[in-house]
Amino acid sequence: MLRRQIMSNKAKLTINNVQTYDLKKGKSLFHNLIDNNIYLPSACGGKGMCGRCKIKVLSNLEGYSESENKHLTLSEKKEGYRLACQINVKKDLLVEIPEELLSWEYDANIVKIDDVTHDIKSITLSFDKPMSFRAGQYIQLIIPPYGNIEDKTVRAYSIASPPSSKNTIELLVRLVPDGIATTYIHKYLNIGDKLSFTGPFGDFFIRDTNASILFIAGGSGLAPIKSMVL
Repeated sequence: MLRRQIMSNKAKLTINNVQTYDLKKGKSLFHNLIDNNIYLPSACGGKGMCGRCKIKVLSNLEGYSESENKHLTLSEKKEGYRLACQINVKKDLLVEIPEELLSWEYDANIVKIDDVTHDIKSITLSFDKPMSFRAGQYIQLIIPPYGNIEDKTVRAYSIASPPSSKNTIELLVRLVPDGIATTYIHKYLNIGDKLSFTGPFGDFFIRDTNASILFIAGGSGLAPIKSMVL
């Protein structure tokens, strides 16, 4: 009886008709993917605010959420795209995810931590595999469980260092009261610790143009601008 109940709480995910993973019913597909070490682009941590975690779903699902209606075009809906964070897993699912999103993970060492202000830290990550990115893009930092936090957490942070730096990146992180990721970075993270991240993501970068550019930013929002002007 217990085994049958446990199995009934599970569903199967098939990606690109090849890889299969176990899912937990009642949990969003976005966070189920994190549990399986698959990290979709997201600037909001799976809260339905950014619309970046789009994937093609081949299984039949219920109607669209308010967030999906806001972030998906009619053509995307016709092609089967959904927001992973808005899919509450209830059954087996068949999806398509670009191969590059399944392999963009980097293992890094924390080599420098500086206090920029009373509530902003600069952290520098070093990694062996070179990364190419455009100034203005962001990475997704994977925060491990700590304290009373039992699950991994993923948060997006803009890169503050220039693209010429291929094996290190700098992030500016402002402490958010009760923020899971920022509390870890400000209170628990030390030089020598290891963290993983995925990326780069985003399309906030300078286009080729002859027009003048005026940069206005403050606080940790300086990060992408700093990357652009260095």
